[in-house]
Amino acid sequence: MPVNPFDLPSILHFCIPIDAHSWVSRLENACQFLETHSRLAAGPLLRVYRHRKDREEHLSTRTPYLEDTLRDKHRNLYISSEDGGAREQPRVSLTGFFREPGQAWFDLTIHVRQIEGTLCAELLRELGDRLDAYHAYFTPLRAAQVFSDLSRLVLWPLSAPGRAQLETRIAPLLQLQRELGVELPMIQDVAVGGRRASPYQPEELGWINYWSQATFEWLEVGPQTFAVFDVVEESRGKAKLLRLTQDELEPMRRDHLTKLARVYADLPKLGIRMSHEARRAAQPAGTEATQSAPISFAYIDADRDRVERALHDSMAQDQSSAERCVSVKPTSHAGVIFETNPAELLAHKSAAGAPLLSEICHRVNACGFLYVAYSETDAVLLEADSKGNYRLSGTLLSQERTEFCGMPLTDENMLVEFQLVPFAKFDILNFDDYLQLGAGLREQFE
Repeated sequence: MPVNPFDLPSILHFCIPIDAHSWVSRLENACQFLETHSRLAAGPLLRVYRHRKDREEHLSTRTPYLEDTLRDKHRNLYISSEDGGAREQPRVSLTGFFREPGQAWFDLTIHVRQIEGTLCAELLRELGDRLDAYHAYFTPLRAAQVFSDLSRLVLWPLSAPGRAQLETRIAPLLQLQRELGVELPMIQDVAVGGRRASPYQPEELGWINYWSQATFEWLEVGPQTFAVFDVVEESRGKAKLLRLTQDELEPMRRDHLTKLARVYADLPKLGIRMSHEARRAAQPAGTEATQSAPISFAYIDADRDRVERALHDSMAQDQSSAERCVSVKPTSHAGVIFETNPAELLAHKSAAGAPLLSEICHRVNACGFLYVAYSETDAVLLEADSKGNYRLSGTLLSQERTEFCGMPLTDENMLVEFQLVPFAKFDILNFDDYLQLGAGLREQFE
């Protein structure tokens, strides 16, 4: 399914102080800057989502919403420009949350329509100062996808749909690391359960990095490491703006990979790092069968009889698989939900080479999805539409918030990171709906 390149966002990550006395004013200052930036053409940032009320609102003023968010123990924040809809990202959006109530920092992500590196650097510098950020970073989407895939080698169970494709995609990077005698750490982002040792610990090394003076000192950046960065600037607030490479970061370039590995090796406190060995020791080979079964459900937007016939026809060559479909249940509106055993059954390839879910959706001329959660932070989403298109995403589910980090099915079909907020009718292209729909489905299975 093609994706308009203009709709792929540039994603800026900020870690900012939680100070209640200045939090609202700092966020308001940042919003005003984004609204008035001539090159962003964002317009008013007055569309919000209220998590507790589970609804979208269009505001006349932001301050009351920010004050309400400040009182929320999770500080769930979503603000965007008025443009955008079911099939496109808004020009600018801000999302943030506390993973744990009362934590010592606030993670803020700003999505803007795809822009060049010089503007990203300007936004990091100006917004970092306005937000009084501890640190911030930007990495181009294709490079960020490579780093995410590297981490998924640890996070994803061996039985996860897409595991084989994941290993194929990441193999060239692993081979290049062996050739160069270097190794990048596997980063566990805050969004998927990563825990900082300090508010001054950057989540990871980006292409362009904003490090406050306190962060710079906490990381113990020496002159030799400082010299590795190709471009070094200083903000008005005395923060360091460090660009790792002059050209856009490409992990598969030998010189870029060498720089990445060098900085990580020099700064052991940089990045929320996972231990591959520790994870494997905790889950030795052969233990998967004794672990608790994953939570799974599928949804297809068609009536029960048609779905059951399509299930039977699609799996006619494997009656044992057909019998393992545990239940098919109608929903309160059009569509059915069902469980399968094994949980990943509908992700298995049919004789035609596509996932069973895709074949079934094509047969009934409807869209649908399969959601499989292995743990609090390890899950996958497989989507399919009536034309036979499908896509696979890694997901995170946490209290009051769901995020999906997309994976490219081909080089031309790059999916992107997006947050789900429910304020539209169900549509395969409108990712916002899955949170609301999924919550209702989970309740029926619990």
